[in-house]
Amino acid sequence: MKRLLVIVAAVVLAYLVGYFTHYVGTSGVQQELQDLRRTSQAEIGQLQAHLRLSRLHGQMGLLILEVEQSNFGKARALSTRLFEDLQRELQGIPEGESRQRLENLRQRRDEITADLAVSSPEVGKRLRQMYGELALISGLRSE
Repeated sequence: MKRLLVIVAAVVLAYLVGYFTHYVGTSGVQQELQDLRRTSQAEIGQLQAHLRLSRLHGQMGLLILEVEQSNFGKARALSTRLFEDLQRELQGIPEGESRQRLENLRQRRDEITADLAVSSPEVGKRLRQMYGELALISGLRSE
């Protein structure tokens, strides 16, 4: 009977030791997984912001192309969409240097719209300058 009790106690003790080591190992892995998930979410957010800025940069390139081909009607439509998208993007960007630089670009909307309305050839020069500024903001070009 004593021998049976000792065997049962040893089995229970072995089970508890195995369970405890498994629990400790699993909780460490779960913490690592949570840390990786948080890091991944932050990186995904940064990549999405970079993608949106790159799209704005591409829209600006198309706008310049239409202006250089003297398609001012298409250019006005692209300009409207570009500045609307820029305004939407500004709503999601926290205060900082990038936001201020994008705001400066957005404030040039009326000037660009007026130039496109009168088919001014000078608008291409202004748009190319804005294109370069947007490339800097989006990280596509360094200063």
